[in-house]
Amino acid sequence: VALLDKGDISAPSCNDCHGNHGSVPPGVESISKVCGSCHVINMELFEQSPHKKAFDENNYPECESCHGNHHIIRTTDKLIGNQPESVCVSCHKESDNNKGYFIAGRMKSLLDSLTVMDNYAKIKLEEATQKGMDVQDAVYSLKDIRQIILQSRTNIHTFNLEKFEEFIGQGYDIANKAKIAGQEAVDDYYFRRIGLGISTIVVTILV
Repeated sequence: VALLDKGDISAPSCNDCHGNHGSVPPGVESISKVCGSCHVINMELFEQSPHKKAFDENNYPECESCHGNHHIIRTTDKLIGNQPESVCVSCHKESDNNKGYFIAGRMKSLLDSLTVMDNYAKIKLEEATQKGMDVQDAVYSLKDIRQIILQSRTNIHTFNLEKFEEFIGQGYDIANKAKIAGQEAVDDYYFRRIGLGISTIVVTILV
């Protein structure tokens, strides 16, 4: 789609995966190796994950099981989790009391919650900015959350909830501190206004 329909010449073409001469459909393992030639970190994380052993034992294709082969599924947060449209529920079922089902749901919940916290912190900082308060340091710190979310999506390939929580927790700390900074700035604004009002009344009475 990217190459033929959108004209994106940087997108892979047939020979990027199949080679130039003697082209044959790649085997189950070689597809993942081809994907890993560009997506190195994702491949390395997957190979260290518990899914690697399970996929090998059952002869499941790796990357293409979740992302497809020719019609590559566009990666969004909807792929992860235990909602009906996620790819996780194709193997992990709640009815089986499956650990993977609950881990997938927890990872999705953490990603969604960080996005909500990030947006709320931005709203508070915007309110403070509109009132003329200096919160630029807090605003700048939120830029790190975007990077943490991107890296967290990559770290999902470890399928290790403990490591995932530890990494994404950095984003929660940043968002919480930014939210507090925004709220304190707004509170300080109103405190100054009250102080100014009281001072004005006192001066008026004295005059």
